[in-house]
Amino acid sequence: MSLVFAILYLCWFTLYVISVDRLGRVLRRPRVRARIEQVTGLLLIGFAARLAFQ
Repeated sequence: MSLVFAILYLCWFTLYVISVDRLGRVLRRPRVRARIEQVTGLLLIGFAARLAFQ
């Protein structure tokens, strides 16, 4: 039973690591980073405006 658990855990962890690695590659692209920074900036401005008007 422990061997089955270890194999399942290893498979899921391997899948998780591969997925995070691919997502990291996408997020490190210059265009994606620029878009993320733009969206983050707009959200911060929106939060600041909401706070200012309350």
